[in-house]
Amino acid sequence: YGDLAMAEQKTGTGIGRARAILIMSGLLSLGFVLSGAAKLAGVKALADNFARWGYPPAFLYFTGALEVLCGLLIWHPRARMPAILLMMATMVGAVGTHVLNHEALQSGPAAFLLALAATVGHLRREELFTLLRK
Repeated sequence: YGDLAMAEQKTGTGIGRARAILIMSGLLSLGFVLSGAAKLAGVKALADNFARWGYPPAFLYFTGALEVLCGLLIWHPRARMPAILLMMATMVGAVGTHVLNHEALQSGPAAFLLALAATVGHLRREELFTLLRK
């Protein structure tokens, strides 16, 4: 994220924006790594939820691995935007699962992570445009 701070100093947009993005990215990373680790650990409450929703047991571990991977890849410059897009897709699925199972009030953490990923993605959209141009 040092590249972001240097670029913003050159353009005059301020170091405050870079710090805000860094803090939001840290929260996003932490949320995904912790959530994914709980799934990979097979926390009973999570396994019970996945079973109740009709997902096979392997999907719990797949989702956990994807969340941990995305939570770590957000720090790699070339993988950041694909990771953020995967984070958003994963959280759309999580919110959708809660809503379809009449548990909309329980979708708060997933909705928060979705909003956070969308915000970080929006603030770093130039990286996406650069990635798409290649």
